[in-house]
Amino acid sequence: MIEIAWLVLPGLVAAAGTLAITPLVARLAVLVGAVDLPGDRKIHHEPIPRLGGVGVVLAIAATLSWASWLSGGRWQVPTHLLVGIGFGVLPILTISIADDIRSVRASTKFLAHLLGAATAVSLGISLAPVVHLFGYEVHIGWLAGPLSILWMLGVTNAFNLIDGLDGLSTGLALIAAVSMALVFALVGQWGMAGSSLVLAGALFGFLPYNIHPARLFLGDSGATAIGFCLAAFALRGGSTLSTGLAVLLPVLILGLPLADMVITVLRRTLHRLEYHTGSIFDPDRNHIHHRLLALGVHHHHAVLTLYGAAVAFAATALISLFLSAREAALLVVALLGAGVVAVHRLGYDEFALFRRGTVLKVYELRTVKRGFFIILVDIGFVFVAASLSVGLKTDVWTPQAMGALVFEMTVIVAPITVAVFWLCRMYRDSWRVAGLQDLTRVAIASSIATLAGASCLLLLTPSQYSPSLFVIYGIVSLLLTASSRASYVILQHTTLRSSHRGEPVLIYGAGRRGAAAARELFSNQALNLRPVGFIDDDPSKRGRIVTGLPVFGPGRDLEHTLATTGSASILISSGKIAIHHLDRATEACRRSGAKLFHLDLGVHRIDREDERGQPSPVPAHARMHTRAAGAFTAVEGGPHLDSQTCPSCTTSLARRSRARNVFERFRKLRTDKRLYRCDACGWRGWLTPLEVGTPLNIDNSMSLSFDVPLSDLVEHAHEPFAPLVLGELRRSRGAPS
Repeated sequence: MIEIAWLVLPGLVAAAGTLAITPLVARLAVLVGAVDLPGDRKIHHEPIPRLGGVGVVLAIAATLSWASWLSGGRWQVPTHLLVGIGFGVLPILTISIADDIRSVRASTKFLAHLLGAATAVSLGISLAPVVHLFGYEVHIGWLAGPLSILWMLGVTNAFNLIDGLDGLSTGLALIAAVSMALVFALVGQWGMAGSSLVLAGALFGFLPYNIHPARLFLGDSGATAIGFCLAAFALRGGSTLSTGLAVLLPVLILGLPLADMVITVLRRTLHRLEYHTGSIFDPDRNHIHHRLLALGVHHHHAVLTLYGAAVAFAATALISLFLSAREAALLVVALLGAGVVAVHRLGYDEFALFRRGTVLKVYELRTVKRGFFIILVDIGFVFVAASLSVGLKTDVWTPQAMGALVFEMTVIVAPITVAVFWLCRMYRDSWRVAGLQDLTRVAIASSIATLAGASCLLLLTPSQYSPSLFVIYGIVSLLLTASSRASYVILQHTTLRSSHRGEPVLIYGAGRRGAAAARELFSNQALNLRPVGFIDDDPSKRGRIVTGLPVFGPGRDLEHTLATTGSASILISSGKIAIHHLDRATEACRRSGAKLFHLDLGVHRIDREDERGQPSPVPAHARMHTRAAGAFTAVEGGPHLDSQTCPSCTTSLARRSRARNVFERFRKLRTDKRLYRCDACGWRGWLTPLEVGTPLNIDNSMSLSFDVPLSDLVEHAHEPFAPLVLGELRRSRGAPS
């Protein structure tokens, strides 16, 4: 076995060389003007010279040239590796030095990086045509070259992007180099292990100048050159491994810089697609290290935290060498899950696709809104359902074995499915307001299409089909079709629930009316009220989940609940709450400074008395009725909502409609919703009616109730009279509850 001393000696020489040459490089950087000045994106507050990477590169080049002599001939660097890195790094190092002295356009730098990567790959630093992954041989053939170029571009820029804190990029590269040396030593590649230790030694010699507070920066010249070398080492060794994660092992070793690069590209791309501004080359302060600083982590602790994450990635890579393929696959899944949680905790708003409604915007595209698009989707679902049903039935998943059968089913069943859906009016309805009745129609149409398709297949084709195959196909087809029709409603519901917009409000009463009030507040963002939970005096309901919101418990804990949930309002949803409970809620709101709304299938507002004990005057516009705003209209027996906003065309011309069949009559008995029909677009569906019930009975001296819609009250919430703030809500003790 090779002696450890001879393996480490060249690395120590590289460290000493970097320590000696770095002060000279720092003086040269000042002379040529390669100084990093403070700015909006900068962490430092004083000018600091860069070009430190030039000293590291010189030490590495000199040591590798004499590596065979320094190691006593016990190991040497592969010749093609030296040639490939030497010629490949030249354009990258040249453009990076120019960028350190005088800023260079991002596109120009990218072209230089591409040239360097292509040069190295053409000189033999590349993946093999056959690589190993989880115990399997994967034949990539001609893709080996493009994938190798993409890998070198990614790693080269990853270390440049993450070079945002003192000592961060240098330390991460040092951890990666040592990890690669250990992996190469374990598999007997002594030349690659020694070369990695030379790189680690040069970085170790530069680290004292770069740790916080830094006296010298790596600069683009150092970060890109070191990333390029690490990428080349990973290609040279990773493609020859056949155990553990094999070809993915270098990805783990370089995991943290690569993760930051992928996150950066994705969030900048999403920002570009959504706002049509910026590009992936525009710098910002939203990298992983910047997010840690934004969360209040100290500079020094942030660097140590990221060091720890890099060590964890490297340790996982080493452990994978001793795992089976199955265990290594489970390890990768666990790491991906941990990465998703970490990204969520860092608070990247660009990835909150559901909460920000980004996914819903896809439905607004012209292509998606066209009727022909959903027909193509249904044809695609037929193909997917046929493939899954054949695979589940025969347990054969190779395209050669199942291709003919799937093609035959798709060709015959697809046009039948489209025709049945057309006759069932599934291409004429607005699925943005899909409900239970619509999904029932989907089930009926899918069943008819499956039976018709099965009959045609049995009559027109000589193939023998099992009845159970059509049962599986029908179930899969129904799931795909129903999910596509309900997707908009589900996504809209998810977006509204996860949105942080609106003032937090607690709903008093966790019954059917409380649930209806919560759904209305979620769907009507203009009210600027966001339900966060329920309060109910029934102890058995405490801890339950109603419409996705928790029930916090009886009203005697109201002040504590208001404080813990951050709520500034309470909405009373039922007229059956006992008088003493309302008095207790009123007193809790008075002490907490919270607002109190009363909604008993309508809205009531009680103004406080003035200094003379008389009710406060109400401005004229508080009594206005506007049909377009969905205002209340007075009729015999109490005011009611004459019309509502149509979910399809957004006009206020949705009026009550009668039940037409047994199903609608049955549903009417089981829900608070009622049927409505829009006079403008013809939409017909279920909505929650907002009808005003019996007003609250207050002391005669201050009994006031106004037939004003909730939207009007919230609209004028900035005026002194408009918020439903109760100084004292005094109920008549003899009033019915």
